[in-house]
Amino acid sequence: LTCVTPPSPAAWPAALYWAGSARKLPGAFALTGDTVTAASNGPASFAFYPSELLLSLSPSTAPLRYMGGQRGPSDTDRAPVVTIFGNSFVSGGIYKCMFKDPVIGDQRCVADATYVDAVTLTCTMPQMRRGKALEVHVSSNGQQYSSISLAFSVYQVRKIDPVCSPYGSGSVVTVYGDFLVNSQSSESDSIYCRFGRVANDGTTT
Repeated sequence: LTCVTPPSPAAWPAALYWAGSARKLPGAFALTGDTVTAASNGPASFAFYPSELLLSLSPSTAPLRYMGGQRGPSDTDRAPVVTIFGNSFVSGGIYKCMFKDPVIGDQRCVADATYVDAVTLTCTMPQMRRGKALEVHVSSNGQQYSSISLAFSVYQVRKIDPVCSPYGSGSVVTVYGDFLVNSQSSESDSIYCRFGRVANDGTTT
């Protein structure tokens, strides 16, 4: 048996009944989004929860993770983990983060999110094809996403000039790319260039 929940004006616990009767549905029910499937004997209960309120995320920008894996020594080793702060995160939900292109709405990447507590989620930034400005939405049931979004940008380095210099010269290197600065982020004042690559043991090569 599967059924779809009707609109609810508020958050509240509900009991399930057969349509057209006053008999409570037998059995425990497995929740997948808004679809409830009979699983085993036991009390039938269901809860409507309040919509998620998103307040902030950190970091608000991250380097591009190419689809298909790394493309050279300049690519990042580890996937960025984004922490989302808000409220109305309920324990036991099926959490997802959607990274959505606000210009081309059907271009979106979805990643599993981890429930930390009632005000904190974490999710790993998915791989993408290019740098872009994005909106981050959250789902507590794997189906419907929050109407509120948070700004996030993925930056991409395209070239540097010059590509080499004499040892000890202190040359100025200009970096060209996409979305290198997120103007909406307080982290924009903390931008650094690293020469070399940090290996898994923390050393720079």
